[in-house]
Formats: sequence, structure tokens, C-alpha cells
Amino acid sequence: MPQRPSLLTAVLFAAFATTSAALAQCAASYQPGLGMPGVDNRVDALTAWDPDGAGPASPVVVLGGDFLFAGTTPANRVVAWQPQSGRYEAIDQFGGLGGRVLSLLAPPSGDLIAGGFFPGGIARFDGFSWQSLAAGLDGEVHALAALPNGDLVVGGNFTTAYGQGPMSRVARWNGTAWQPLGAGTDGRVRAIAVLPNGDVVVGGDFTNAGGVPCRRVARWDGTSWSPLGLGMAGLPNTNDSVYALATLPNGDLVAGGAFTLAGGVAANRLARWSGTAWSPFTNGSGANNLVLALHVEANGDLLVGGSFLQIDGVPAVRAARWSGAAWSSLGGGANGPVQAFATLANGDVFVGGAMQDVGGVPARNFAKWGGGAWSALGSGTDDWLQVLYTTANGDLVAGGLFRSLDGVVANRIARRVAGVWTPLGSGVASTSTPASVYAIAELPNGDLVAGGSFTVAGGTAASNLARWNGTTWAPLGTGTDGAVFSLLALPNGDVVAGGFFTTAGGIAAPRIARWDGAAWYGLGSGMVAPWFGAVDELALLPSGDVVAGGVFTAAGGVATDNLARWDGTQWHAFGGPMSPSARVGALAMASNGDLLAGGTFTSIGGVAANFVARWNGTVWAPIGALQSSPNTSVWTLAELPGGDVVAGGSLLKSANVTAGLMRFDGTGWLPNWSPEGSVGALARTADGDLAVGGAITTASSAVYFALLRTPCRALAASFGTGCAGSGGANALVAPTLPWTGTTFRARASGLAPNSLAIGVRGLATSSVPLSPLLPQALPGCNLLVSPDLLDLYLPSATAPGTADITFPIPPSAALTGAVLHLQVVPVVLSAVGAITEFSATHALTLTIGTW
Repeated sequence: MPQRPSLLTAVLFAAFATTSAALAQCAASYQPGLGMPGVDNRVDALTAWDPDGAGPASPVVVLGGDFLFAGTTPANRVVAWQPQSGRYEAIDQFGGLGGRVLSLLAPPSGDLIAGGFFPGGIARFDGFSWQSLAAGLDGEVHALAALPNGDLVVGGNFTTAYGQGPMSRVARWNGTAWQPLGAGTDGRVRAIAVLPNGDVVVGGDFTNAGGVPCRRVARWDGTSWSPLGLGMAGLPNTNDSVYALATLPNGDLVAGGAFTLAGGVAANRLARWSGTAWSPFTNGSGANNLVLALHVEANGDLLVGGSFLQIDGVPAVRAARWSGAAWSSLGGGANGPVQAFATLANGDVFVGGAMQDVGGVPARNFAKWGGGAWSALGSGTDDWLQVLYTTANGDLVAGGLFRSLDGVVANRIARRVAGVWTPLGSGVASTSTPASVYAIAELPNGDLVAGGSFTVAGGTAASNLARWNGTTWAPLGTGTDGAVFSLLALPNGDVVAGGFFTTAGGIAAPRIARWDGAAWYGLGSGMVAPWFGAVDELALLPSGDVVAGGVFTAAGGVATDNLARWDGTQWHAFGGPMSPSARVGALAMASNGDLLAGGTFTSIGGVAANFVARWNGTVWAPIGALQSSPNTSVWTLAELPGGDVVAGGSLLKSANVTAGLMRFDGTGWLPNWSPEGSVGALARTADGDLAVGGAITTASSAVYFALLRTPCRALAASFGTGCAGSGGANALVAPTLPWTGTTFRARASGLAPNSLAIGVRGLATSSVPLSPLLPQALPGCNLLVSPDLLDLYLPSATAPGTADITFPIPPSAALTGAVLHLQVVPVVLSAVGAITEFSATHALTLTIGTW
């Protein structure tokens, strides 16, 4: 029986619109995702810091740079790594620093000082937030050092201390005010070291200090500037800057940089000042590329970082240690420049820079060297996600090339349960090419099927296909002879697989096959395709027909352009004619039964359609018009609550500006959440978030995985207690959530035979016994919702003992945040139609959400 007239629903929702306080904009945003372990952009500075001094807390490592996230922790250019917990921790809950951090210092006073490109150039953390030193400086700060009396010396590219006069690239902070160091330098100061007698040495890009010629390095004795010999030089018109300085235990000064001459003597990028003269650091050939970082360990060893591949002829990839007698590498080194070091008392060495790999371990810009091995720090995903899939119970399953997610070892496939990733056994692997999972499907009994490019699943031989029963992996027969790119579970439990194979289970099955639980079968004669062609996508129409998309020219002998339909017996052309050199890279079913298709086509079914189109069961129609570029392609599609379509791929947002994700709102494509890079996987989660996978860069820099979330979320919460009727305990569940522009669905259970269900909707809650109102009500049954609107429903014809409660929610933003309460009162009728019993379910509080 249909619900009561929609006019009553409209009146009720009009009341919501006038009482709802949530009329604000609901701009969806990315939640921290899973980038590679480490931080999302370069690390320029590191320091060990003990926040409570002699207190019980252990020292932490503080990172500074140009990042916004460390693992999944918000970190506005500065964050702490807690070795004890193995987690990143925000230092400042009020927002961090507003620009790139270039230098960090934790002096004996217990303070934490940061310098960089942010407003004022320098700040001190007071235990709660960052505070400027006086009004700060008018340029960036590159270097920090503490004097024996606790004063602070800073160097950079500033010329003035606000309110305190000229300070040319170097200045001293006495705890109260800024003081100049004479006339300073005529160029940027990049490094500072303090000698044993308290003199200050600065290095950088300058040629003059205090009016005295001092090429790239100069000494301040507290009164005046003086050169250190002839300073540094290089070939004409080349960079000869000093980037790093350090003082050895014996008092010698070490300089690193881009220079090739020190004091007129050949010294490739690494030199030593004895107090009277320059020399190559070890009288060897020096570093074969830039030296960017120097750090003296507690035992006197010197750590050197930069862009070099060897020092004094010893292989050392961007990171090396000098023991006082010989050079040694830090394992396999880093695949990008090393720019900062920090060490802890246990000997662990922390390295920051612009790298993606250390000694073969994926680690983004921050890593640890300890125990003779490299390790990544923090949560993340070490490689691509190729597919995202939401199971019937709302879990999210990811497949791809990754070996870990969020610190959890999960070989190529993992399941996200209650926000935590868990591996599926030992995952999949390959004895030849790199393994990957490209497709996931769920069988009616809840088992998962994974397809991809692998030879082993859970330690068992499995050729590109395997089934996970919740405990173990098992092959699907002998699998396929090539990669599987798409999977479709049919209602009867059969599985259709598409991909780049020619046989399945040993039988001919070009690019597509069906598994019935025991054996493989071809779908007709399969596909005719060029050598690179494949079935990339599969979808099931409401009619039960299977749609295959990809790159092929015929299906079952029927000519068709990259899209075909299988009716269970034979293939049919579908979607043709299509634009030349097109590919169908995405198929998705809309909530109304329409088929959504995306790819590289600009026409489909003879209809102009830029990369995305809709099949309504009769004709093709374009979905807006994405901008065209030579590389535009759509690889994944999803539908938001309310019907908006989201396309992921390599898209054009505006002239020469790419985007990975765009949204069609019914009128046009909007770059609401356009990350740079590409998006290859989308899935709606049970609570309405949009899971996004790919090689993406967002404001939160979620590199391989992100959750796109609206702040105006739809919610359904239970309250009260139901009572049992003659059909058993009554219950009410909501398999969907109340989003604007959708039809809300709930299911009442525990109905006796020959029952009806009264849906009670109201704006307020109550707790009124039913028996005084309805004499046939059973004891202990209460009305929990104000009866503002009553609907009558018949029992379900397919699920005995239940009734489906449905009502539309208009697509109005004015309803956002409105709260509605719902309860069901089952009614039992006698054989002659007389009411014999009322009972009641518990109730739901529904908060309407919107995207």
C-alpha cells in the first residue's frame, strides 16, 4: 500500500524548513588519508626536543618543512614524532605556523624555536601556541644557533627587525630585544655555527660581512666581522654557497655546500677550518654533489646529507657517516636530497628531506636509520590503490599495488572495519611481475573475490583470481592466463571476470568468462580486440543483462565499439557508434537504474558526449560536457546521495589546470574537490563518505587514499525500547540514511501474519503507553514519537514478517540538519479484518544531511 498523500509530507517538511537551524553551506572536504608513510611534502629541519626537560616525558623529534599532514595527523609545517608511541603528534592545536619552516632549535632552556617563511620569520613555542619574538623580522629565517649565555643568533634573508631597526641577514635575540651583529652581511645567511670560545660563524650566499670582504663564510667575535681565509669559491658563474656548518668536538669547523674551493684549495663541497686554514675535510676527493646538512652525533661522528652519491670515492647515496677514520653509507641511502638530521640518545638517526624511498623502504620525506636498517615512520599507503569496494555490511575493501596501509601490513588487499584497516590473510603475491589487485566483488554469502595480476593468494597458487571466505584464500579453478581488471557477482552467486586474458580454467575465453562455483565458461565467443585491448569494466542492468566495457571491436561475433551487452545467451552491440580511439574505462549503476559510462570517448550511441554519458534504458544522453584535452580520461564514476555524479580520472578543470575529481550537479561539472593528479577508484561508504583512491594531491595531501566528507552528515540513531508482539520482538533498522533528494528506507521486523504497519513520524519525542490510546495494545508498548504524520504499509511480499517504510526527502538545502523521529506500530488483523493487537518498535532519530 502506498504511503499517505504526499501533500502531508510536504507540509511536514515545510515545518522542518522553518524550524531547522542548519541552513549553512555544506562544503565537503577531504579527511586525512593514507599517503606514503612520512609527511606529505619536504622536510627542511629536524631537532630532538624534550618538552618537559627533566620530567618523565621522553624526547621527541620535531619536524619542520612545507607539509600540511604527517601520516594522518594535521601538521601545519611543524609536527612532533613520538618514538615511544610511534605516532605523529600535533605541537600546536591552534594551527601551527603559516608558512614553510626552514630551521628548528631546541636550546637547553627547553624552548622550541622555529624559523622560516612564515609571518615574522621566527617564533617560539610557549607550551600552548607559537609566539613571535617581539614583532619578528621582515624576511625568512634559514638558520638558528644558541650562544653559551642562552642568547639566540638567527640568520636568513631579512633586513629589519620590526620596530627595532636594521638587521642585515643576521641578528641576536637576548630574550627581550633584537640586536644587530654589526652591519651584518650583504647576502642570505644559510647556516650558523658557534665555536668553543663563543664566536659565531655564518655561511651562505654573501661576499661581504660588516663591510669586510668575506666570501660565503664569516666570523663574528662579539665586536667585529672577519673572514675565514679566502672563504669559498667555485667555477665562474656556478653556485658556491655554504649550506651547512658544524663544530667538531676538537673545535674544528666543517662547512658543506656547493663550493669546490675552500681558502683557494680544492675541496669539493666539504671542507675543514682548523682555526688558521681551510683544507679538504679528509684530504680526499670530497662529495660529488651538494652537501645540504651536517650533524655531529654525541660520540663525535659526523653525519652528512645532501644530493651526492659518493664521498671521497666511497658510495654513499645522499647520506653518509664519518667515524673520524673512515666513511660509511647509511644502508642504501635515499632516493632524494637529505636536508636535515636529528639523533636520540639510543643512537637512532632521523633523516628529513625530499625523498620517497630509503634503502628500498617506501618512506616519504622522513625516515629512521637504526640497528643498521632503514624504517618508515608513521601511517600511510606505500603504493597505488587500484580499486575501492563497499561490502553489503558497509565495510570498505581496497585493492592495489600497496604492501601496507596505515601501518598495517596488507599485501595488495585490505578491509576497513570501523575505521581500521585489516589484512585479508597474507594477501596476494606474484612470483614474476609485481602483484596487484584490480577488481573486487562480493558474493551473496559475503565471500569476496579478488582479481588482478598475481600467482599466489594466502600462500596458495591462484592465477589472477582468488576467493576469500573470511579466513582463508582459495583459487577459482585454474584461473586465467592474464590479468583480471573487472569482476561482477551475479545474484545466483556466479562471477563474471573481464580483463586481458584469453583463457579461463583452460578453456578459450577471450577477455571475458563466467565462474559458476565449480568451472569456467565462456560468454559466447568472447571479445575480438587489438593486442592491447581488454574488458576493463562490468555492470549489471536491472534486466539482468551484463554490460562489458573496455577496448574491443566485437563481442560474440557482433561488431561493437568498446561496449557490449550480454543477455545470458548472446551478445548485442551497445553504445555504438562511438568516437574513434575511444575507451570505456568506467561503468556504474545509478540509484534509478540508469547506467553511467565514462572513458575517453567524445560520442556514444551517435550522441555527442564528452567522456561521460547516461543510458536510461532506451537512449544515450551526455552528462554535461567535461573540458577536453589530449589526456582527458574518466576511469571511475560514483553517484552521491541525491543523484549528483562524481567522475574521477585525469580531467581538465580549466586551461592547463588538471583535476582528479569533478562533480556534476545536474547543470554543470564543478571542480568542488579537484585534487591535482589522477583518481582511479571511487566508492560510497555506508555512512555517506566518498572514498577516493589514486595518485592525488589535496589540501590534506592524501596521496593514495582519502575520504571526502560533508560536514552536513545524515544520521540515524536508535532510541527507546520496543515491545514484542505475537510475531516476535519488534525492531526498526535503517539500511539507508536520510539525505536530501533521496528516498529514505527503513525496515520494521517482528510482524505477525495478517499484519499491517503504521509508520509514525514526528518532530518531537514522547513516552506514552499505547494501551490508554488503543485498547488492543499489548502491555509495555509505548508511543515514542509525536504522531505528526501517520502512514500505512503492507508487509513485504519478499521478506515475511517485515514491512518496508519509505518516504521521499525533497532536494532542498533548507532541510539540512532537520531532525525527524520515526517509529512503527504493527497492527494484527483477525480473519474478518478486526484489529486484535497493537505492538511497537523502538524509534529512530533521523538527522537530514546533504552533499
